[in-house]
Amino acid sequence: MISLLDKARGKIEYNYDKNGQLKTVTTRNRQEQFIADASGNFLPSQVLPSKYLAKHNRITDYGHIHIKYDV
Repeated sequence: MISLLDKARGKIEYNYDKNGQLKTVTTRNRQEQFIADASGNFLPSQVLPSKYLAKHNRITDYGHIHIKYDV
């Protein structure tokens, strides 16, 4: 997908690198940039702020949801 026209949010544009990995998302209000490691995984700081990550890059809180993991 290169772009999407949403009646509520307007046009959303997606930009990918040569490997098909998402690089930027642009809306009328902002532009988000994404960086991936060599395996194609988004770096945690690009997906969620570090305050939401625990050991091993696990999400611990997302909005009103709290997540616990088995050891």
